[in-house]
Amino acid sequence: MSKTRVVRISDSKIKQFMNDDSVSQLRDTRHSTLRFRFGVRGRGSWYLVLHRNAKTEWKKIGNFPAVGTSSVLKHLPELLTQYSLIPHTTVQLSEWELVGDLLGWYVERVELNGFLSSKRKASIRSVVKVHLLPKLGEFLIEDLDHALLDRELVWPLQCDYELSTVRLILSVLKKAFKQARTLKLIPFNPIAEVKFSDFTDAQIMPKSCAIQASALPRVVRQLEKVIESERVFILMMLLHGTRIGETRLAKWDHIDVDNKTWFIPKENTKTKVDLVLPLTDVALSLLTGFSDKHQGFIFKSNGLTGLSEVAANDVVQRVSLREWRAHDLRKFARTSWMDLGVDYLVGEMLLNHVLNKMDKTYIHTHANNLMRQALVTYHDWLSEQGLSRLLNQKTAGWV
Repeated sequence: MSKTRVVRISDSKIKQFMNDDSVSQLRDTRHSTLRFRFGVRGRGSWYLVLHRNAKTEWKKIGNFPAVGTSSVLKHLPELLTQYSLIPHTTVQLSEWELVGDLLGWYVERVELNGFLSSKRKASIRSVVKVHLLPKLGEFLIEDLDHALLDRELVWPLQCDYELSTVRLILSVLKKAFKQARTLKLIPFNPIAEVKFSDFTDAQIMPKSCAIQASALPRVVRQLEKVIESERVFILMMLLHGTRIGETRLAKWDHIDVDNKTWFIPKENTKTKVDLVLPLTDVALSLLTGFSDKHQGFIFKSNGLTGLSEVAANDVVQRVSLREWRAHDLRKFARTSWMDLGVDYLVGEMLLNHVLNKMDKTYIHTHANNLMRQALVTYHDWLSEQGLSRLLNQKTAGWV
């Protein structure tokens, strides 16, 4: 006797035959390609049975009870079209119904991503919690489209935030859906074609640097009024264009006085790539004259541990009187290198930006010498702008 029953498949029919050992699968009377195979403990699997080139193929499209009959029937035409266009593809119906379900999965995945910095993880977590979940979490995944995103997310946000922030929020949403589709956790990506420019023609202009060459004397005067440890911390970023995280985590063991280099390990860099920066006589004078004990972290909190992200940002805000940020020091260095004629690729290497293979090959041979020459030229110029009088000042250490 056949173990296949031909019925009008529904959730109730599945439950009716779930414990019937004489029935192993159901075939739908309305759709000859649709099959349901029983599993164990109230579970089962959905399949499409397709016939091509005298061969029969079984394509799994979902699991029961996570994917119910109504969802299968609703998406059946799309699934058949997808398999018709791309026969060897794999498409399974999502076990998520709401946008919030997918976003919850994405945040959990981000938290376990060893390639992302804690700062980036916190940013994604905040975007999802503060913006995406409240505005989109209760909508069905399949309902997402341009009109809904414009009405519920983009246009309300642009009333209160800069366009660059709105674009960032939308990019997190798109990344979550792209990742889910890549892993075949959703059958289709409803926002795959969505671009930020679909919602506005306004141009997002990059923020100008808050420190211009003409303002450097003012920065020098600000640095003259602070304690030594704060001054050295700011100056190391100004001299090298390093990120605040790379600078606050620097240790004395990373400083090689004999070879005149500063090693920044990959775990401290945004790009996860080691960086070795040349130390000029100006930079060495600053470090060797620093009254710290030259042990452990260069910039300490409570006398032992390195500066936290919050403490480091507090230092910058206090020193700058909130007139500029740590990233402005990096921008200022980059702009100054260009003005001083430093080769573009040398500047990119000093900033530890990711280079393509061709650029790496081009620059590799003379990289260290070119980087040192660039910093010497830059530091000599800074000294002429008044920086030299900051190098020999002594005040109390970190408190």
